Amino acid sequence: MAVRGFFYNSVNKDRLYNGQDMNEDKAPFYKEGVAYGHLQVTADGESMAVKVDGGSRTGYAYINLHTIHNTTVLELPVSGSSGTLPRIDRVILRNDETERKPSIFILEGAYSSNPQPPELTNNDTIQEKCLAEIYVAAGAVAISQSDITDTRADTGLCGFIASQFEDFDFSFQPTINKEQILDFKNLRFIENKENIIFVGSPGVGKTHLATSIGIVAAKNRDSTYFINCNDLISNLKKANSENRFMNRLNHYAKYKVLIIDEMGFLPIDNEGANMLFQLINKRYENHSTIITTNKPFGKWYEIFGDVTLANAILDRLLHHSHIININGNSYRLKDKLKSEIAEET
Repeated sequence: MAVRGFFYNSVNKDRLYNGQDMNEDKAPFYKEGVAYGHLQVTADGESMAVKVDGGSRTGYAYINLHTIHNTTVLELPVSGSSGTLPRIDRVILRNDETERKPSIFILEGAYSSNPQPPELTNNDTIQEKCLAEIYVAAGAVAISQSDITDTRADTGLCGFIASQFEDFDFSFQPTINKEQILDFKNLRFIENKENIIFVGSPGVGKTHLATSIGIVAAKNRDSTYFINCNDLISNLKKANSENRFMNRLNHYAKYKVLIIDEMGFLPIDNEGANMLFQLINKRYENHSTIITTNKPFGKWYEIFGDVTLANAILDRLLHHSHIININGNSYRLKDKLKSEIAEET
C-alpha cells in the first residue's frame, strides 16, 4: 500500500504497542498538515487523472498525532465530466482512526452552474485535509495544471507543518540574538554533540525556541524527543519500581536530540536527581540535550537540594554547550501589556 500511517492503537491486543504512547512525543513539534513542498498534485494535460507526489523526500504529512507517508507517486483517476455543467473535486488526504489507516483519494463535487467543492469531514474518527481542488469543466476530456488549485498552504483546508521559528516574535525579546538562534537550524550542534540551554523567567519563549529547534531536527530525520522534566523524573521512577529502569534510561539516552522542558520549576528529590544525573551522564558527549530552565545556574542546588549533585549535572551540561539567556517580558502577558499601554495613552 502506497499510503502508510504511524502509529495506531491496538485493538484486541493485535499490536504490541499503544499508538498514543508512541505518538505523543511528537505533539509539541508539529503543526498539523503537509510537510513543506510535499504531496503536490499535478496533471499532464493529456488524461482525466492527476498525480500526488510521494517518496522519501516528498510524501510526508502529520494528522492527529500520526505521521503519514505516501511512499510513491500516486496516480488518481478523475471521474468523467458532464456535457453541460462543471464541478469541483477535491484531492483528499484522510486519516481514519476506526480503520487505523490513512488514504489519498478524490472526493467528487456536484455538477452546477456555480459549482462548490465538497465539504471535508473532521471529527474524532476521521480527519481530512484538502491537498488541491480540481475544476472539471463541462465536456472536459483531460485535466491540465491550470485546472488544479493548490490548497496545501491554506490552513483552513490543510496547512504546512512549519517550523515554529516563523511564529516567534524576536522584536518582543530584543535581548535574544536572532542570528544565533536561527543558526541552530543548520543542526551543527547535533553533529558536534553540543547542548543548548535556555535560561529565563516563565513566558519569555524558552519552550517555543526549544521546540522550534526540535522541529527542524525531526524534519531532518534526526531522532528527537520532547518531555517535561517532572514527567521525565516520574517516568524513570515508575520504571525503577517495575524493575526496568535501565531500559527506560536507555530509551531517553538514545535520541540524538532530547529536549527537557521546565527544569527547576519544581524541586527534584534525591532519587530523581540521581536518575537525572545518570541520564545526563549517559548522553554526555554522545548526543545533544536541550534544556529550558527558569533558574540561573548559581541556584541549581535549590532544584536538587544538593550542591555536589547540581555541580556534577551542570559540569556535563555546560561543557560543549550554547547558553541562551532571555531577559524580557512574558509573551503570555503581551496582549495585556498592550491594552494597559493603550489605556494609559
